Amino acid sequence: MNEANVRILANYYANKKCNKQSLAKQYHINSKLSTVLTEESIIQASSLVMNKTFSQAIRNSEKNYPLCEKISLPKVEKIEDSLYNCIIRRKSHNTKTDNIKLTLNDISTLCWAAYGIIDSKNIRRSVPSAGALYPCEIYMLSVDSEIPHGLYHYSSFKHQLETMRSEKINLETLFTSTIGLEHASIVFVITAIFDRAFFKYGERAYRFIMIESGEIVQNISLAATALGYDATAHGGTADYELEDFIKIDGTSESVLIGIGIS
Repeated sequence: MNEANVRILANYYANKKCNKQSLAKQYHINSKLSTVLTEESIIQASSLVMNKTFSQAIRNSEKNYPLCEKISLPKVEKIEDSLYNCIIRRKSHNTKTDNIKLTLNDISTLCWAAYGIIDSKNIRRSVPSAGALYPCEIYMLSVDSEIPHGLYHYSSFKHQLETMRSEKINLETLFTSTIGLEHASIVFVITAIFDRAFFKYGERAYRFIMIESGEIVQNISLAATALGYDATAHGGTADYELEDFIKIDGTSESVLIGIGIS
């Protein structure tokens, strides 16, 4: 059987297994836009979007933990590697046999690549965001790095880590599978605060948030490659346990994906 026939057969069986009533497909259909629907969405949010004070505030929205101990991150140094080389060398699964402790400098670079501020006006971040609303938050699990074990929140505007929990991390209780995370020094956890984008884009916002989280993962992956590490994007988050560990409600803010660095 030639390659073309194999593909036809694969598509045939895939279509036979298709569940047209799945929630994901129904959501996708119900979040479609037309010229009329787009206009209605813009009109509904226009009073907020056109308000300069609100617009500035929403673009600067970020969780913060003022009572937590802070770890200031070093200034990010320019990475001397080409995008082409990083794309070619990027891989998800760690093939090393020894655990590697990430340095504070490298953690700083990865945090900045994920969601750091990239302009002098403190507006633009390292990834594009629909409406510049930046609905994601970045947390970090220090499993075995130069900083103490624990859970941290990354502040983009202050370029620092906020210590949320100081304790040894057991990934087996936070992920449904730890394949690919066996030698992780740190694990990033991306969450979304949905209403930062839903007020403007309605149901369509969910698509934009998923795209943005993918951009964050790709930035982390390419930066990790340039620094000599592997980055494993891990969809097997134990959502309820991980959200409870981070102390988020799982509804207004929810876990999207984890990325282990080894």
